[in-house]
Amino acid sequence: MMQLRECLVPQIIWLIGVCVVRPGQEAEYEFMWADTQAEQKANLKRLANLLGANPSFPIVTWNGRGADMPRLRRACNELELGPLFDNLKDRHRDLYHDFTKAVRLPKKKLSLSHVASWLGISRQSKIPKGRQVTSSYLEYFKCRESGNPIAESMKQDLVQYNRDDLDMLIGVVGKIPTLMERRSIAIPSLLTNHIGG
Repeated sequence: MMQLRECLVPQIIWLIGVCVVRPGQEAEYEFMWADTQAEQKANLKRLANLLGANPSFPIVTWNGRGADMPRLRRACNELELGPLFDNLKDRHRDLYHDFTKAVRLPKKKLSLSHVASWLGISRQSKIPKGRQVTSSYLEYFKCRESGNPIAESMKQDLVQYNRDDLDMLIGVVGKIPTLMERRSIAIPSLLTNHIGG
């Protein structure tokens, strides 16, 4: 499972959240924060190592085709890490895309938070909506630049929001077998092989 956060000022992927989920084991979370281009490059290399350590696992996102993957492609190209993007692209599953094709819910919006909420999975973060993440990051950035000690607390709030996104994504994936039983939907076996379905 993967979630990214990016900002145009500075133009970096400032947070990569990854969770490795193995059937019958505790989920393993890793959050890679970047305040600089050099840290972003180091984080992308850490991501490449994590992918290499788990070669058979899919990379699951929610709307990653429209958000995460284009950002990763751009960053990998700029930093000359093309093979990393190729590995991501080959293993990527956009659960949002699969849901729009296979699932009908009594919700008009299929955002991750709306689907998770409908499935009984709640957010814990102090940041209530995704639209506030960018403004919260910009506020963090200004505080960090000015030496304001509240910046570290703001950073932890942003990491918690990313963790909530990962937890909601894991929860939605975990509900797929139940949805498949009830609705006879077809979610790609690439996912169900890794959730014990």
